[in-house]
Amino acid sequence: MARMRLTVSRTDLLADAIAFFKSGQYHHDRPLNVRFEGEPAVDGGGPRREFFSLLLQKMLSPTSQYRLFEGRPGRYLPMHNLDALVGGLFKVYGQIIAASALQGGPGFPCLAPPIYSYLVTSSLEKAMDTISPDDLSDPFVAETLKTISELEDDNPEFHNVASSLSEPLAIAGYTHRLTSTNKADAMLKIMLHDVILSRKAEIDQLALGLGPVLELAKANPESMCSLFTATDLKPLTSESFLELCTFQDTVPADLKTSFIQYVQEAGAVSCPAYHAGQLSFGDY
Repeated sequence: MARMRLTVSRTDLLADAIAFFKSGQYHHDRPLNVRFEGEPAVDGGGPRREFFSLLLQKMLSPTSQYRLFEGRPGRYLPMHNLDALVGGLFKVYGQIIAASALQGGPGFPCLAPPIYSYLVTSSLEKAMDTISPDDLSDPFVAETLKTISELEDDNPEFHNVASSLSEPLAIAGYTHRLTSTNKADAMLKIMLHDVILSRKAEIDQLALGLGPVLELAKANPESMCSLFTATDLKPLTSESFLELCTFQDTVPADLKTSFIQYVQEAGAVSCPAYHAGQLSFGDY
């Protein structure tokens, strides 16, 4: 199996990674060798894992020039960023996340649960079932929810306060007049708009970059959730991982042998995707 080779600078790690993945040089079915500039060239797995671990930190850094996520640890959201969207950067980030999963890196166990739910189901209703105020990134939206939740039925100012909230309700696409009986539903729809709908194009482009890893997650959403959200799932050994693998008849014998040797050399497999039940190689 021909290995891909990537040399990166520690000072420009994220920019080098983006350039590599955007160039189309990366292929999911080939092992990646990583070398840091000015350091030994041999990659026995350590430099590759360090590379993806450092990438994860850079991707989430609030000071990064390529910042595409916002929120808090364990509940990050793709940011609404039109320039990044037009430039295809969310697709590139999806490819990086998928590569991290398949190359023994940490994946991206950082997303808010409703983002993962929407990625694997494409269902707003199911995403809404996992949403909470902790997922909000906009302080104004959080304050609006607080106002609605504290609005008591016997408040003589109920009508006036409800009227003052017509604009944020309209922005969220909630067209009903706010009443004491529908305020819980209104709050849920406001959260859905803030967490999913206002950044749907970015989520969809991220999904495109995730490719075969997302397809695996759709087929095994529970066992794959640790790839995208924080869990306590332990890594597999290389032997356990190989027991999950199947190879299609079209995969050459030498390619299969090289892949098995590559996994065995890696030792413990840290990729949460490997917990999904079974991986099939040959489609991608």
